Amino acid sequence: FGMPAVADGRLIAGIGNATFVMSDPNPAGCVLCLSAADGKELWRVKVGDGILGAVPVRNGVAYACSRDHCLYAIDIRDGRVIKKLDINAILVCSPAVTDKAVYVVTDHGKVYGIKRAGLTFLWSHSLTPGHPLFSSPAIADGRLVVGSRGQGLFCLTDALPAPKP
Repeated sequence: FGMPAVADGRLIAGIGNATFVMSDPNPAGCVLCLSAADGKELWRVKVGDGILGAVPVRNGVAYACSRDHCLYAIDIRDGRVIKKLDINAILVCSPAVTDKAVYVVTDHGKVYGIKRAGLTFLWSHSLTPGHPLFSSPAIADGRLVVGSRGQGLFCLTDALPAPKP
């Protein structure tokens, strides 16, 4: 479902057999890396359930959200999983990635700010308690914007890392 990323001559995409509202009875998913020049598979990282959002790349690291509750940081050179962070909730979004942080939303209605270096939790905020968030977060001008079903757009500013001068 998510748009592939292209970085360093590689095409990186998340795939799986889930939908935005349910997992397959036999869940499967992976991050797949192909050569942008000839389509040859370079590597794949299997995950516990589908990846439905885009897999953005920043400084040679791909970030993928999975329905298996985890955020993955993967080295695009060789497919090595740098870190797997259990969010303890279903993730169907594309993560938003900045120099300092990664932002994700969950099926529990929460948004998380995660330190990019080391993938450690910075903060979380409950936007729509008990109602899932399917919209991928977006970053613009130091603001984090998240769309919701039935409750409109949310814009968070105070919790974001300070922009670089």
